[in-house]
Amino acid sequence: MIGLILRDSYGIPLVKTITSKKITQILKENNLIINPLPEDLTNLIRRALHLRTHMEQHKKDFHNKRNLQNMESKIYRIVKYYKRTGVLAKEFRYKPELMKGLVSR
Repeated sequence: MIGLILRDSYGIPLVKTITSKKITQILKENNLIINPLPEDLTNLIRRALHLRTHMEQHKKDFHNKRNLQNMESKIYRIVKYYKRTGVLAKEFRYKPELMKGLVSR
C-alpha cells in the first residue's frame, strides 16, 4: 500500500532507487512493522484459514480439499525456510487453530 500511495500520489516510481533500501527495511529500522510474520506467509495463512472455514461448511468439496492440502504444505515449506534463515523463531509452529488469533482479516 505504501508503494502504491507513493507512486500514485507523489510520482515516486520506486522507493529503492531513491533510498537504496526496500520499504520493509525502512519499516524495520524504525520499528513500525506491526505483524511479526513475513507478508507472504501471512497471506498464505489467511487464505488457508478462509479455505478451512469453507471446508467446514462444504465437506464434499474434494477439489478445494486438495487445494487446502497443497496450500498448507506450501506454508510448512515456507516456515521451514524462515526458521532456517532466522526470520521466525525456532519454536514457531503452524497450527490452524492458533493462527486465527495471530492473523486478522
